Amino acid sequence: MQKEPAMENSRPEMLNALWNSLKETKAVMISAASSKHMQPMSPNPDRENNAIWFFTSNKTGLAAEVAKSGTGMVCVIEKDFGLHACLSGTLSLHTDKDIIDRFWSPVAGAWFEGGKTDPDLVLIRFKPSSASIWVSTESAVRFGYEIAKAKLFGGTPDVGAHAEFNLS
Repeated sequence: MQKEPAMENSRPEMLNALWNSLKETKAVMISAASSKHMQPMSPNPDRENNAIWFFTSNKTGLAAEVAKSGTGMVCVIEKDFGLHACLSGTLSLHTDKDIIDRFWSPVAGAWFEGGKTDPDLVLIRFKPSSASIWVSTESAVRFGYEIAKAKLFGGTPDVGAHAEFNLS
């Protein structure tokens, strides 16, 4: 049985790292439970309301799947691979003008000819209910040391931490 890495990061720190990563990342992978595959989408994190918002068209397959299933998953991988997370939760479609205004950007606008009032514009709200988060050591030197130590002396490298969370 593989040992769990030492918990260098506290649970609140890991959750903070997740929400900070969501603010910085350009894309995550998302799918409805009824979908065969995940697809990349730009997240708009709303930590205060435990939600992640996505702009899409009501004509997309993802919007149709969200309307059908109501549950789904989001996968987050930081570009430097310091954090990996898998979140599961509920998905729903919305047309809330205040949320659209809050998260609207030139990037979102590029997808909708009619701008914020485009008739096809719809928001997907993802409300995570659980998360599994892995954080890795930020030091390449430390990572190399742990790999070498495990190869020379046996055991497994201690290169980060993992925790599961109930977010409901």
